[in-house]
Amino acid sequence: GASPHGAVQAGAPALARLDPERVAIVPGGVAEVMIRGSGFTERGNVVMFGGAVLGELRSADGSSLRLLVPNSWPSSGEAPPRQIEGGTYTVQIRNARGLSNTILLTVVNP
Repeated sequence: GASPHGAVQAGAPALARLDPERVAIVPGGVAEVMIRGSGFTERGNVVMFGGAVLGELRSADGSSLRLLVPNSWPSSGEAPPRQIEGGTYTVQIRNARGLSNTILLTVVNP
């Protein structure tokens, strides 16, 4: 059964909110964001941020993840990391249970 676009599979991670929903990232620093929702696994929660994979997070309670948003995009190969610009970015979580809905995070340059 095909599910409509944007529908979340049963048991798949579901994102409820970000705390905060707006962060400022200082050069060389990171911003901490708590992702609240359900369906997170103890380990192996892959964070997709604005189309980039930020790595895997652990969730002790299955309903929160602590995301550290870097000030630059991870680089591949010889390319230097690119500064993350101010704007609105999509956040999704993928784990063994499936792919979450999309939630938005606003990044402001201080």
